[in-house]
Amino acid sequence: SPIRRYKAAIAILFVVFLVLQCIKGTFLALEATSDSYGSITLGEGTISDSQTMMTTSNANSLERCKDSLVTLPKKNAYGAWTFCESIVLSSAQPTVVSFGIGTNMDWEVAMIKKYNAVIYAHDPTPKSIDYVKGEQAKHNKDLLKPSHFIFVDVGLGSVDQMNVALNLPSNPDFVSGRIGGKVPNSLGSVQVRLVTMETCLQMHNLGSVDIVK
Repeated sequence: SPIRRYKAAIAILFVVFLVLQCIKGTFLALEATSDSYGSITLGEGTISDSQTMMTTSNANSLERCKDSLVTLPKKNAYGAWTFCESIVLSSAQPTVVSFGIGTNMDWEVAMIKKYNAVIYAHDPTPKSIDYVKGEQAKHNKDLLKPSHFIFVDVGLGSVDQMNVALNLPSNPDFVSGRIGGKVPNSLGSVQVRLVTMETCLQMHNLGSVDIVK
């Protein structure tokens, strides 16, 4: 009857509202299993920033995240990212794959300090490469020693590609470039390499990952 359908619709909307409140943000389901990555299986890792969290579609994972969200280095700070601490604590030495370093590694450094994490960082932009090399030179015997911080100057793509044109920004103070399309008054372009997630994990010989940023 129309009344029964109306009540069912109200019930569905209420459930959707509760789910959105429960997960405290925008969660995008990602089923990262051996079916999608061949022999490589991602753990219950997250891609997140202070507004958005991506985790596996396993309901238990979402429930665990609900009460263990942590933001490093601190809330509302530039370069801050939010993730599920329960996932990190389940590993003696968490493995983190990070894309897009730019000129800020506060989150990666905080992960090393607090959780003894191993960071696999990636960014093909010239300014980022110079920044990371400078930081590595200053801290290669402590926080950014090779056993905890590995940097490769590649970007993430849908397919593996060599010599992809990365158009540099028009403002010399900016960092990020653009692939595809024109950048008005661009300072030029550089050739970069793009790799898929699967290739990235194979490059580092990783069979599992705790967090993907």
